[in-house]
Amino acid sequence: ANVADAQSSLSESERAAETQLGTSPTEALAVAQQDVESARLALNAAGNDCDDHDSAARQLERELCNAEQGVRALGDVSRRKQQLIARDAPDSARLAHWAHGAGLDPKNDFLGPILMHFDIPNALHAQLAEQAITKKNASSFFARNNQARDKLNQHCKEHNLRVNIYKFDGRFAPPPNRPSAAELSHLGVEAWLDEALTVADDARNQVLGSLSQLMRIESFLLCNNKAVANIEELQQLLARKGCTTVKILTPALTFSTSQSRYGNKALISTSSVPRRAEGTFSNSVDPALQQQREAALTHAKEQLSAHQETSAELRRAVETKKSAHAAATERLKAVQSHITRLKHLQNRKDQLQLKISAAEKEVGAFDSDAKKEEHRARLREAHNRLCEFQKQLSAIIKKQAAAVAEVCGHALEAEAVETILIEAKHELQDVEAVIRQLQTSEKDAQGNLQVVKQRCLKLKAEAEAKAPQLSSERRAGDEKAAKEWSSMPSSLDEIDDEIEMLEAE
Repeated sequence: ANVADAQSSLSESERAAETQLGTSPTEALAVAQQDVESARLALNAAGNDCDDHDSAARQLERELCNAEQGVRALGDVSRRKQQLIARDAPDSARLAHWAHGAGLDPKNDFLGPILMHFDIPNALHAQLAEQAITKKNASSFFARNNQARDKLNQHCKEHNLRVNIYKFDGRFAPPPNRPSAAELSHLGVEAWLDEALTVADDARNQVLGSLSQLMRIESFLLCNNKAVANIEELQQLLARKGCTTVKILTPALTFSTSQSRYGNKALISTSSVPRRAEGTFSNSVDPALQQQREAALTHAKEQLSAHQETSAELRRAVETKKSAHAAATERLKAVQSHITRLKHLQNRKDQLQLKISAAEKEVGAFDSDAKKEEHRARLREAHNRLCEFQKQLSAIIKKQAAAVAEVCGHALEAEAVETILIEAKHELQDVEAVIRQLQTSEKDAQGNLQVVKQRCLKLKAEAEAKAPQLSSERRAGDEKAAKEWSSMPSSLDEIDDEIEMLEAE
């Protein structure tokens, strides 16, 4: 009956599983696998699109970074100066590197190379300044104290470095009678050279003062091409102001004005063609290049921004495809689980069917009377074995009781013997205590005997001294007493031996 109920339950479970699948297990599994494969391909395609998009974004980021570096490079004046010094004055670059590593402080010990400490922001002024400040002067060092000057000169001497080291202790001030550039601007004047330089406040006096000592920087006037047409008027105006030694720098010509020291002290003016400009003091940037790089930077930013806007949409598509793939995978797992359950139910059904067949065969071949007789015979045999076992057990119990009684008797005897031994031990301890007392008494008696003996000898000597006539008589008596004394026992052991001899007699 139990097997039939189990088989009925299995049939119902099979029907319920097929109902959940909605179709045959084979078709449901094929459809679920196809859905998973389609979702996987769609997810891979979306992932590839996203990877391509990220790769393109990284490329655009690199282009943006390069554009930013290009724009920053145009404004990195200090780095360009270092490169210029390393190219045109390598000895100055080596000296600067050593000075920083040797512990010299640029703020307190030295300035150099001097080009690193001033700028000429105006492009025209920078071009004209090349006609006045030579590269050698621009790469020179200025010591702030004698100790620093000595160290720098010593290093240059030891390493054969061709660098000029100067020290300026005064205070720089332009000539008081020099007209301002604003007064001369209508003649094409731009600025005096010392005014065109931009110098930090803490280094201004040192830089301008040193350049004044080297090449009289305050005597150079920077002008545009308009000054060429007005050069005579400009020179006359400067002479009236007391500026008779001036160099007027223009892009086309360089004019040197001085006053003769003889005769009527007339003005002497010479002109020369300026050297080709090399951009030594040019801190400005080509406007076309600046505009080009800024446009490239703006374009890179716009491209990256537009590219990033599509990134969110692609990532949402990837997430959607992931969800679809996960749902298809879960559907496939559910179908596989139902198919596995159906296979398990089918296996159980087959097993139950085999059990039913085997049970039916056993029922058909079963003889109840023969089995009853067989079981009765086995029961009688078991009863006889039980009776025999009870007899053996009774005999064993009797033997065990006798053995227990014997063991109890031996235990009582052992306890009695142990009690006697304990009492004997106590008596032995008492006897040993008495013996120790007697030995102590013997030692005390021997000690007292010696004391008495000494006293007797002393009294004897005193008596002989007082009555010598009695010494012979007394000696005979003493010998007798000595014999009797020597015949007496000298210890307790001898007394015990004599007592035992007497008892034996």
